[in-house]
Amino acid sequence: MTLKVQIYGLGGNCWEIDSGPGWLVADVKEALEVIAGVPTRQQQLLAGSRLLKDTDPTGDALWQTGHLTLLIRNPELAVWLERIQNSEFPQDDFRMAPKHIHDNREIALV
Repeated sequence: MTLKVQIYGLGGNCWEIDSGPGWLVADVKEALEVIAGVPTRQQQLLAGSRLLKDTDPTGDALWQTGHLTLLIRNPELAVWLERIQNSEFPQDDFRMAPKHIHDNREIALV
């Protein structure tokens, strides 16, 4: 059984994805990258006002609102987040980041 996932962008765009059983938010992001052209690392998906994790089940996320909202991260921030998250020594990569990246809340929470 498939589940229709409607995703709304803040600019007025709307996308619809047929998700499979057991899909996670990460799967929705991958499908959205294909149809919307937004890299997964730049995507933030919200259910209502709740920021979703990649490991959240899609069905659970849709239960409250029936749709998701797409926020798009700054590309530079997305690259630094990915770099620091995947680094063996994240503190070294953090030190190399520009000041405006240091000041970002998401970076501090990585």
